[in-house]
Amino acid sequence: MEKKEKRIYFEVMRIVACFFVIFNHTSVNGYFLFSTREPGSAHFWIELFVSVFCKFAVPLFLAISGALLLAKEDEPLSVIYKKRFPRILLVLLLSSLLYYYWTCVVIKGAAFSWRLFWLNVYGNMFSTHLWYLYAYLAFLMSLPMLRAMVNHMETKHFYYMFGLAVFFQGLLPSIEYLLNGLEISLNDYTKLGWLTVQIICFPCLGYFLEYRVKLEKPKKALLGIWGLNILLIGLTCYLTYRKIVLTGDCNEFVSQQFHEYFVLVNCVAVFLTVKYLFKNRTLPKMVEKVILSVASCCFGIYIIHIIIRDLDEKVGIYNSLIRHGVEGLLAAFLFSAVIFVISYVVIFAARLIPGMKKLI
Repeated sequence: MEKKEKRIYFEVMRIVACFFVIFNHTSVNGYFLFSTREPGSAHFWIELFVSVFCKFAVPLFLAISGALLLAKEDEPLSVIYKKRFPRILLVLLLSSLLYYYWTCVVIKGAAFSWRLFWLNVYGNMFSTHLWYLYAYLAFLMSLPMLRAMVNHMETKHFYYMFGLAVFFQGLLPSIEYLLNGLEISLNDYTKLGWLTVQIICFPCLGYFLEYRVKLEKPKKALLGIWGLNILLIGLTCYLTYRKIVLTGDCNEFVSQQFHEYFVLVNCVAVFLTVKYLFKNRTLPKMVEKVILSVASCCFGIYIIHIIIRDLDEKVGIYNSLIRHGVEGLLAAFLFSAVIFVISYVVIFAARLIPGMKKLI
């Protein structure tokens, strides 16, 4: 989209998704805070609910990409491999170099090795959040097939597709866990695993929500969607609580086993709500300008926020909030907001460097 044609609700979605990505990486200072509480306590349930809710963030990014890119059925293949793919690949290489230097040289004090760098870029990652860039490269390579698919599907086929995704990704494994603790599950060859892959499911969801969904009574429809979403998040929380109680284990791996079971419904709720609130709404010019500026930096914020977060170990912003009596989720949200703002300032300045604006 040209700048004059930007749909402001997509820019707001980017900002919301970026903030919750940062929250997702706050560990016991926010995202995993519920693990420090007594299972079943009020703080435990509230913090666990928010922990599950925030998982919509990356799927929302992918949904936005699907809404913007899948409709361009007539775009030549050369555009993908001359314009889109090289940009993301270059960002991946530069980001990997940045995090290799940060984690191995600055933090661990190890000697720099180009061989180690290239081996890890090819087969691993220097920071777990960079998985999104790898996945986005796969999405770009899949664009021609996905475009052909979604532009020729009937609306009923989309409902069928997402119904299967929710069933195989969330409902069926939930039933299996409640019945037998996942000791017996459906044969993997029957699970339609390709459908629940993020680079397929969520871009198609974004295209569907943008071009095929028409809410006749939006307030009523959104109320129903959020009711279902809250119910499914509640089920996810219960599954997590049940496993913690039964196993006595509350490590971060265990806590995330069920978190993404119904993330598709969560993504739908956030996408349609933001679109409803900001579509056809005239905002003050200054507010719109701020939104566009912040949203344009979200890709860069996503890349560098881990370093900003790690630097807080020396600065102590989070600990300062705690010392001043700010606790729990409020401290976590404020801490995430500080990381967001600092990252925005850094990226805004970086984009002033010639050539950087095209990258981030």
